[in-house]
Amino acid sequence: MKRTILLFLLAALSFSSCNEKMIPEFGYDRYIYMDGDEQTFSFSFISTTEDTYRLAIPLTFAGRPLTEDLTYAVSVDPSSTLIAGTEYEFPDLIFRKGYLKDTLYLTLHRTERMSENTFTLKFDLASNENFQATQTGKLTAEVSVSDILSQPLWWNQLVIDNYLGEYSDKKYELFVQHGYAGDFGALEADMKYYYAMKFKMYLESNPQYDNGELITVPVVG
Repeated sequence: MKRTILLFLLAALSFSSCNEKMIPEFGYDRYIYMDGDEQTFSFSFISTTEDTYRLAIPLTFAGRPLTEDLTYAVSVDPSSTLIAGTEYEFPDLIFRKGYLKDTLYLTLHRTERMSENTFTLKFDLASNENFQATQTGKLTAEVSVSDILSQPLWWNQLVIDNYLGEYSDKKYELFVQHGYAGDFGALEADMKYYYAMKFKMYLESNPQYDNGELITVPVVG
């Protein structure tokens, strides 16, 4: 009888041990994905006097805290038309320890052909030994780059409401010529106000029209 009970206990322990090996350790893995609502980026070098631009793509990870800097991975879609090394470069792909959020700074380079067409880069976050790329987050970024007049990234809702109003190619061309030719989004608020007012005074002295409508800006002053 004792022998039967002993065998039963050993079998139960063995079954329990096997089941524990089959149960995943939740929270052990780390998962990486892109942060924010928008993973489609359009950039025109018309918006800057520089030949190089760093595009910021926010990243987030979930899982075990980082106790050291760890590398992550990306995979470039072969349909991309931007030229690696010549027109774009990835940085060292490192997520820094102690952070839940970090930034991938994609470096873009102006080339002559961008004045004639728009070129694209599409890439995905990929799993490696440090991070799992998870479908619960956003994994794919699409970047369009040109040197053609088009709405720059910085001409967002804040700029529309407080400084320059709704975008049009004609207004942008005039702003580059008579307001500010650089990256308006990188300016401090006081300098944004200064250049928006400079442009407003130009428009008041030199009325301009776009499709029959007077071009105005909402900046107050």
